[in-house]
Amino acid sequence: MKKGLLFIVVLLFAFGAQLKAQTVIASVDTNQILIGEQFTLTIVVDDPNGEMGNWPIAGDTINKFEIINAGPVDSNNAQLRQEIILTLFDSGYYVIEPIPFVFEDKELKTEPITIQVNTIVVDAEADIMDIKAPIQAPFNIWDYWIIIAIAMGVALLIATTIFVYSWLTSAEEEKVVEPPKPLILPFDKAIKALSIIQEERAWDTEKPKQYYIRLTNVIREYLEEEYQIPAMEFTTDETLSATKTLKITEAEREDLKQLFTQADLVKFAKAKPTVAEGEMYVKYAHRILLALKPRVVEKEVQK
Repeated sequence: MKKGLLFIVVLLFAFGAQLKAQTVIASVDTNQILIGEQFTLTIVVDDPNGEMGNWPIAGDTINKFEIINAGPVDSNNAQLRQEIILTLFDSGYYVIEPIPFVFEDKELKTEPITIQVNTIVVDAEADIMDIKAPIQAPFNIWDYWIIIAIAMGVALLIATTIFVYSWLTSAEEEKVVEPPKPLILPFDKAIKALSIIQEERAWDTEKPKQYYIRLTNVIREYLEEEYQIPAMEFTTDETLSATKTLKITEAEREDLKQLFTQADLVKFAKAKPTVAEGEMYVKYAHRILLALKPRVVEKEVQK
């Protein structure tokens, strides 16, 4: 009887120790990227006994990978989690080496992760970009103090002459009030801009880079004017992230993502889209604008 009870106690102790074992896991959202493209490394540590020492992720790099952003270490009960955005600007195969985590009585390491960094295919027949113009020296107002003094003297003389003339003649000039210009709604402005692009068949008459910049700027300007999203200053990822609060469907959000991604490939990777693709993305832009148009809710009139 005592031996059986002792066996049960030992079994329960071993089972409890197994439940409280520490684990460390590292994973990435992709194993292939383009040069400069960003990906996410996620580290999850189970530490039920609270025995782990300092968090080992620090500095600006992990091996040869540059840390773009290291999120906070979130704690949920006995689990610690951190998401780190990485990138690399050299092509080839690289390994995220095992990361050591030190506990009171042992050390655990993550598994190594291989990342393939691919180059962007450069079109040798593409247009050669112009050389940047020389940068002008900073403006210094004291370099022009003589001109400014003369201009101020002339302005003061003219102002005095006008004042004296007005005082002597006591003539009141009739002010011409211009009628206010009609207000153009952001949606109507954007639709008109797309109509001009269609009438001009810009996808067939303009260079691809110029055309896609013009097309996406219509959407970006509309987001700024209608929803106060600084899309003209944001990157594609920042713009897509800012539109998550807008009430559009996933299909419409995918149209927006495809349009901006295609434009980035043309602008930065020198992709060569077909004329049919150019015409297709005008239709994408129309669907996106219709989806983003504010809905007017009409109140029912009570009889």
